[in-house]
Amino acid sequence: MRQIFLFLLAILPSCLFAQSDEQHFNSLVITLTDGTTEYVPLNTEPRITYQDSLFVVTTSHFTKTFPRKRVKGYTFGTFESNGIANVSGGRTRQVEWKLVDRELRFSRLPEASVITIYTAGGQHIMTARRSGRCSINLSRLSSGVYLFDVNGTFYKIVLS
Repeated sequence: MRQIFLFLLAILPSCLFAQSDEQHFNSLVITLTDGTTEYVPLNTEPRITYQDSLFVVTTSHFTKTFPRKRVKGYTFGTFESNGIANVSGGRTRQVEWKLVDRELRFSRLPEASVITIYTAGGQHIMTARRSGRCSINLSRLSSGVYLFDVNGTFYKIVLS
């Protein structure tokens, strides 16, 4: 039996034992101008596009958007995780919002959430830091399409 094992070991290609030089990346690492980094998981090949003044990363599972002027650069990398990250005790609370008569109403905002409003062209309109339940009056804005960002997640609204 030992001779058969040694024979099989001898005829196996040496490439099975050699370590590959090919690197396997599992995330897109986006460096922002404020020095922070965002890790976008890569379950599929990403598509990176620029729409107006936005930097857009699209995979088969999601789309993540950043203001173009906040993106310093990006590279592919490996994000190591020691198990589950971002445990929040059960279900993750989703931010709830609705637009009522040119007033953006939020509920369930996490503590010290950052809300930033942009024109469709990416021009910064305002930034506010809020928690819990709040509203932002948009009556001074002209009709059109606007984007707002709540803690890194972008939404689109249409004011008429």
